[in-house]
Amino acid sequence: MAALLKKRAVAEFSNVIQEEASVPAAPPVKKLRLRKKPKAAALEINLQHASSSQEALDLLLAFRKQLPLADADNAEAVARKLLEHFYKEKESHVRVQLMSVLGCVVRTPAFVWYWVVEDLIGCLKQETSQKAVSQILGTLLIIGNMSPTDSKLRQQLVGVAEQRLNDQEHLVRSTCIQMIADLCPLNEVGGRTSDVQKLLGDLSQDQDPRVRTSAFLAMLNLHQRGMQLNMEVYERACHALSDDYEHVRLAAVKLVWVISHVYPEWPVAAPDKKEEIRLVDDGFAKICNALNDISMKVRAEAAGLLGSLHQVSTKFLEQTLDKKLMSNMRRKAAAHERQKEQFESGEWASGNKWASDAPQELLNAESMSIINGGACGAFVHGLEDEFLEVRMAAVDSLCELAFQNPDFALKSLDFLVDMLNDEVEDVRVNAIDSLCKMSTHIVLREDQLETVLAVLEDFASEIREGLRRLLGASRLGTSACVMMCIHHLLANLTRYPQDHLSVWQCMQKIGKNHSSLVLPLVPELLTSHPYFDSTEPNMDDPAYISTLILVFNAAISCPTMIPIFHDFTVNHYFYLRDSFPDLIPQISQLSGRKTMTQASTRQTLDAAVFLQQTFERLAAYNNTDACARRSLLELTIKDLQRIKEVDVKLSAKAQALSLYIEAQLLLQKASQQALFSQQGVEGSDFTLQQNATTSSLTERVSYASQTLPSLTVLYKSLTNLYFTLRKEIVKGI
Repeated sequence: MAALLKKRAVAEFSNVIQEEASVPAAPPVKKLRLRKKPKAAALEINLQHASSSQEALDLLLAFRKQLPLADADNAEAVARKLLEHFYKEKESHVRVQLMSVLGCVVRTPAFVWYWVVEDLIGCLKQETSQKAVSQILGTLLIIGNMSPTDSKLRQQLVGVAEQRLNDQEHLVRSTCIQMIADLCPLNEVGGRTSDVQKLLGDLSQDQDPRVRTSAFLAMLNLHQRGMQLNMEVYERACHALSDDYEHVRLAAVKLVWVISHVYPEWPVAAPDKKEEIRLVDDGFAKICNALNDISMKVRAEAAGLLGSLHQVSTKFLEQTLDKKLMSNMRRKAAAHERQKEQFESGEWASGNKWASDAPQELLNAESMSIINGGACGAFVHGLEDEFLEVRMAAVDSLCELAFQNPDFALKSLDFLVDMLNDEVEDVRVNAIDSLCKMSTHIVLREDQLETVLAVLEDFASEIREGLRRLLGASRLGTSACVMMCIHHLLANLTRYPQDHLSVWQCMQKIGKNHSSLVLPLVPELLTSHPYFDSTEPNMDDPAYISTLILVFNAAISCPTMIPIFHDFTVNHYFYLRDSFPDLIPQISQLSGRKTMTQASTRQTLDAAVFLQQTFERLAAYNNTDACARRSLLELTIKDLQRIKEVDVKLSAKAQALSLYIEAQLLLQKASQQALFSQQGVEGSDFTLQQNATTSSLTERVSYASQTLPSLTVLYKSLTNLYFTLRKEIVKGI
């Protein structure tokens, strides 16, 4: 059986198969398979099958949820069905819904709406429902906004809107006003622009307040489109500030604000009609008066708009912080004017007539002031408002105006500091952020600082974080203020230890910004005494670290405080500098200073200096006896081994010197001839041990020479020493 298997294996390995060289086949061609995304199923609405108006309304509401349409052809088919059903529908609310759905359909991309416009204009002539007419006009407005370059179509739609301005329904008139404002051409010659503004001005006197609101909003829309408004608009807007309807007053306040930016230097008559003031000042006073409005929305809007009027005169700004009329806001009559009035009266004051000889101070303030009395103390009213929105807007505007006017910032500081005690957290955060923005213009006094520091006890972490940011950015007036900040921050650190990093960053900024104020506080902060030494504080105390961060950051700009530092304070500086490099600055005066502890303690010596001293001691060991010399060399080897562990850069030098000393010790042992002759068999073992030691010494010397090629001379001396040692060992054998 084995022979059969062997024969079969030989037969298999002996067969030779020859393959003919074939031409390499061409790589297979990659084919791309293009798939056309199937079109979405066309949406259809079958209103002709609706048996009632309610069923048709349900179909319209269900179809509206499926909008928008993706195909223009489908949208055109749907629009035709909607218009067909519009003519047949008898219920007005269904027709309103039909026009609403049609307005959504015409927004389909690539939809051709020209035929729709003609049909809708025809529907206007037949429609009797005012709500349906308003919805048709709204659909026409959508089509007009979708064709900004078709001036002919837009003019046609404006004409349609002007024909419906006398309609009795306020919805129709409001929609027509919106169409005129959106579609009216701006660059048309022939007084068209002034005619449009005059038309809207007349509509602002409409009996319906919703139409008046639409007229003022249309003027704002024209301004946004780039049309320059006339001064007549300003007079109408000022008159509308006393309107009975809330939305009219709201739109009028916005319009007054817009025109105050367009014509800031335009002279207008003051309330007393005897003096002219700038329009921006008059508009500012009008908006300030709106802060006394009964509507919260109007007050919030007025408070928010005041902050952007940067060109207002300083006396108007200062009047917003005082509820009483200031003397510089009263009109001053010259002496000859007063004599003329007295002469024209025809008689002297006798007391027989009521108030004929009343003193000047008892006259009506409105007749002698250049600002409306309601505008006095506008920001005071805004900051004391009962609604959160008004107070937030007032804080923002006050901060914006104070940032633009440093003098106004100093006078408004007390009011913003008082807002830190607001009952709402968002208002307090906003006040803190506002004070941070205007910190470059203000200096906190002690009474103001007490109010600010009292907020540090707030439970909200966002409030505490923002207040520390405010303290770091603010400027303090005296050293007592700095000390007050330190005490409160350390107390805050004790109460909230998780805020230690934020407290340290605040201390860093206070030290940098108030180096001259920190200088007289250094002895107290570091517990220094001119005659007695102080106990070294615990470096694990976060409060002590906070104090050091403050002092070290102040020492950059005030190097005169460096001599006051204790020796351990300098050591703590280097420790904190390595631990917190982002909080502790680099102080060049402390880098070269050595303390007494560093000079007297050998443990703190530099490793390189210690190695150099070791070299010098080796030369002195030659004068000692053999036993003492051997002990000193062994101690030196231990020191060198320690240097290898401490300093990696000096490890090669220390190892080479250690090998050299070990070779000297081996040489001393080998030179003792008497010891070799008295050993016998034991001596042979000792000799073998020395041979092994010298072999290992050779390997270590070679390694040292490769590690430090600069020590070539030392390597040669070690090599000569090795051969000398070898000869002595051979003699001993």
